[in-house]
Amino acid sequence: MLRWRHALLAATLPGAFFAGRAVFSGAPVKHDATAPVAVLGRASAAAMAASSDVAATVRWLEGASLAECEALLAGRSLDKLPVMLREALLLRLAEIDPATLARLIFELPGGGDGISTSRRWLGWLARQRPELLQARIDDPSVPIPQQEVLRELLAHVDSSALPTVEPVPVLEQWLAGGKDGGVYAAIAQLAKSDPELAIRYLSQILASGKSGIGDLSRLVPGLVVANPAAMQALLPSVRTPELRNAIASTLAKVLVRDDPTLAMALYDSLPPSRARSMVAIEIAAGWAQRDPAAALEWVQAKLPDGAAKQAALQLVLMPIAESDPRKVISLLAAGNSGMESMGMQGYQFGRTFPGRTAVLEKAAMALLEEAPQEGMQMLHDLSPPNQSSMADSTLLISKAAGTWLAKDPEAAMGWLLSLPAQEYGFLSVVGPFQEALRGMSPEAAARAAKMLGGLKDENFATNLTNFISASLAAADPAAAMSIADGLPDQLRTRWLVSAIRQQALADPAAASKEVQRLPEAWRPQAHGDIAGSMANSSPQAAMAYLAAVPPAEVNPNLYQQVLTPWAEESWNEVREWWQGLGPEDEVARAGALRVLAGKFYAEDPASAPDLIAGILAIQNQDTRIDSLVELLSEMAKRDPAAALALVDDPRMQVPSWRKDTVRGGVQEVINQAQQ
Repeated sequence: MLRWRHALLAATLPGAFFAGRAVFSGAPVKHDATAPVAVLGRASAAAMAASSDVAATVRWLEGASLAECEALLAGRSLDKLPVMLREALLLRLAEIDPATLARLIFELPGGGDGISTSRRWLGWLARQRPELLQARIDDPSVPIPQQEVLRELLAHVDSSALPTVEPVPVLEQWLAGGKDGGVYAAIAQLAKSDPELAIRYLSQILASGKSGIGDLSRLVPGLVVANPAAMQALLPSVRTPELRNAIASTLAKVLVRDDPTLAMALYDSLPPSRARSMVAIEIAAGWAQRDPAAALEWVQAKLPDGAAKQAALQLVLMPIAESDPRKVISLLAAGNSGMESMGMQGYQFGRTFPGRTAVLEKAAMALLEEAPQEGMQMLHDLSPPNQSSMADSTLLISKAAGTWLAKDPEAAMGWLLSLPAQEYGFLSVVGPFQEALRGMSPEAAARAAKMLGGLKDENFATNLTNFISASLAAADPAAAMSIADGLPDQLRTRWLVSAIRQQALADPAAASKEVQRLPEAWRPQAHGDIAGSMANSSPQAAMAYLAAVPPAEVNPNLYQQVLTPWAEESWNEVREWWQGLGPEDEVARAGALRVLAGKFYAEDPASAPDLIAGILAIQNQDTRIDSLVELLSEMAKRDPAAALALVDDPRMQVPSWRKDTVRGGVQEVINQAQQ
């Protein structure tokens, strides 16, 4: 029943979503009470709704009941869920209760537009449970746009599912003025069995000017292949843009394979229109596979400036990006008026494109192999560094600079050092730059590190230090630590912080031995990174690590990255840890109150006096007020008067400049609770 699920979701969701998921056979899913999930205890829907771990919630949904699915939504609309979670929920409902799936999609905001965004699920319902869509159509309260969308879906279910009819009598009766509704099925059947006859009847249908047949564009590919000339002759009589675009673009695709001159003649015969632009795109795409130079000459000579020409250029330049990178970069630079929207072009022209960035990247990487300095300069000129543009060329030059630096650090660093400080702005998009450095060898990292002190911009020097250090620490932690000794003091500290953070991901114990190499002021951050990494496998071990840190090197803020996820996954363990704290654990207690005071109160409102006493014992003013706000977030729901009084309690020492903000937050919670 749902064997198509992988294809349905793969276009929008990460492949990891499907890891370990069995293909649904269509049979009801039974839950064995003795299965491990039952023995260990299944999380409640409320707990999963509050969880920030989307992947865990997706796994939980695989065995969810209808009641649990509805509780997970808890009154939220589907469009408010993360996309991965939304698709997992719909997938589960398709398995256990398609009627609820349909209802949720029907309730999406936006009327007909909202429905159209979920066509793939409605298409499945049209095939598997058409009665659910028909019931919606028959409901007079349903908006007309929704009814039309659903009628179209039911009318255009895959032709293999259409009823078998005697096509010629149906078509003759309809052309004679009859009201038979099987015209689409008849044409679809003829298109398979006798495409020449289908084209003749299609010609008569178009000449009649009648409407209400449905969208015939799905039948076009087979008919065009059967008789391109006859289908081209129909174009002047086609009134609907969808059918005209489908015929024109399919004709171009077929003609350009056999004789590009015929395809070009088709382009010349059409008036300026979307159909003509789609023909140009198909000519460029097909001809570029055979003779990209000739295709490029035609695109440059015949196509007017605009989105269609930009898209066609991308198609014809991609095949020559490696063989003639200078030409490709120059041509794309000449048309650089900002990043073209590939999404909009795809909508306009009915196909996907390599994208300007992809073509530029292929050419740039080829030129970097041959003449890196020239390649970097060409890319640099594409995106002036004094602009804060997020254009595709800015992303590309970041990646190119990182690639060059990883391969030839002296040359790349020499080029960077030659730039004025204000021109480092072209590397403001640091993600691609950092990614390109991940494979940097220890030797190359050491050579680049020696030149870091010469960079003229402090922020860029810091970022580059972080990137190289993290890359090297991932490959060779010992080498990363040894290189730090030769750096200027400020960069040395940054290098060590980044290296320790990276090393902590794989070996927290080894990373902890390096913390003492940092200045004392930087050690808390490193301890927090190490504890956060340890918490992934053992929150208790992370807490034990923080408890052993010298008091001068730990602060309450470090506990947040351990306690927050731990509390979501195992609240009972956190409560047990909290209850075991002693008088000497004042920093841990302050860290816990800063993020969990509200949870402690919600579980036991009678604990308010103890929680308030704990907050009053916190010496740091910011931490004390953060803890107070955390407590008030829950207290305001249950005891509004006490919450407002606590804001003004002089013992809390809330500064006047913060008091109004805190009181306003409390009042907002009270107002929401009373609605």
